[in-house]
Amino acid sequence: MLEKIDFDSIDIDKRTKIEIEEDIKYFDINLNKIDSIQIPDLNKISKKTIKKVTKERYEFDKVLIGNVMVLFLLVGNMASVYNPALTYKVPILYKFFININESLNIDFIASLLSLDKVIPKVDINESGKLEIVEYPNIIKEEFVKTPNNSKEALDLIHSLANTIIKAQHKWGSTEITPKTIEIALKGVELIDDEYHRLYLRNGLKKWSEGDFSNGVELHNYVWDRLDGSIGIAEELDELMIDKIMNEHFKNKVNDKVEMPQ
Repeated sequence: MLEKIDFDSIDIDKRTKIEIEEDIKYFDINLNKIDSIQIPDLNKISKKTIKKVTKERYEFDKVLIGNVMVLFLLVGNMASVYNPALTYKVPILYKFFININESLNIDFIASLLSLDKVIPKVDINESGKLEIVEYPNIIKEEFVKTPNNSKEALDLIHSLANTIIKAQHKWGSTEITPKTIEIALKGVELIDDEYHRLYLRNGLKKWSEGDFSNGVELHNYVWDRLDGSIGIAEELDELMIDKIMNEHFKNKVNDKVEMPQ
């Protein structure tokens, strides 16, 4: 049972007075401390804050610019590996990227992935200026080396033949010029088998005279010697043959035009 409180015995006024005095005393104590309170230098704080923010922004900008530069260099280097000619004005870099391009066989990889149809290939023309290469996956004459053995001789003939034939798959092509045909003929002499040597020599001599009608047969003959299966030549690339004739065998073209009917 709750105890009944005798409100008549409580001195309300006295209690209230005591509480008010306590509050005033506490207020007086805190009021005296006001003089000791140090107000911070807002101007100094604001300057410090602005300086910190500026420094952080500067550091952020440096990181951002650094990342952009790294990305630019990476993209630039990749572009130079695919297109060494972009650095032709700096011979050391040009030679460096040419070596990387050849070592990694970048043009061949780009051809397999059909990147050469999307990303233009550039090279240096006879006047020393950059121009877009129409057939970027073809090894240029100046990079063709004389074979050192029969395998290299067959590889060169196969690569040359790839330039003038159409097939479902082709692995590497080499520019056909009188000089590259001559190099291939020198390589033929390294082939031990007399029959193979005679057949290939006669076939290439026709090329040296501007007659590429045996291109499909010569390609498939060499491809068989190299144990190739996928990539059998199906027909001649007449457009490419016309281009080769106009660029390197103009006298042969004229002879055909002037032949009596």
